[in-house]
Amino acid sequence: MFKEIKKKIVDKAEEVLRKTGLSDSFICTQLRIAHAIFPIFTGLVLFFGTKNWFLFVVFINIFVFLLFFIFGGCILSSLEHRFTTDDYTVIDPLLIFLGLDLTNANRVKYTLLSNIFTCFLTAVLYYVRFGSNTLLENPQNLV
Repeated sequence: MFKEIKKKIVDKAEEVLRKTGLSDSFICTQLRIAHAIFPIFTGLVLFFGTKNWFLFVVFINIFVFLLFFIFGGCILSSLEHRFTTDDYTVIDPLLIFLGLDLTNANRVKYTLLSNIFTCFLTAVLYYVRFGSNTLLENPQNLV
């Protein structure tokens, strides 16, 4: 059921993008740039944004993670693959760095692991930035 919903979402997004008249390679490149920049942008908000922006980004990240889990993969990666013949995904550089095979099983496994790791770091960052008696507000707590 959820796979069919994912397919419908990707089909509709592809239809809209194809109406732009842009080349497949251009669309794919732009999608991949957005896919790579979004985590950097959200990370900057987590490090430097207000508490409300921090919580908003956490909500968005949880929503995206739930979609990944429910749909059995990333909607944006599925859309990217409609405009290219390669099977590259945004997690591939990490897999290459770790010396792992570029398989779908590894992609899903390490995406889930990276999300769990990111959740842990986000919780620590929240505590440091906004918890009671944070180190940033009271540096004397370091002593």
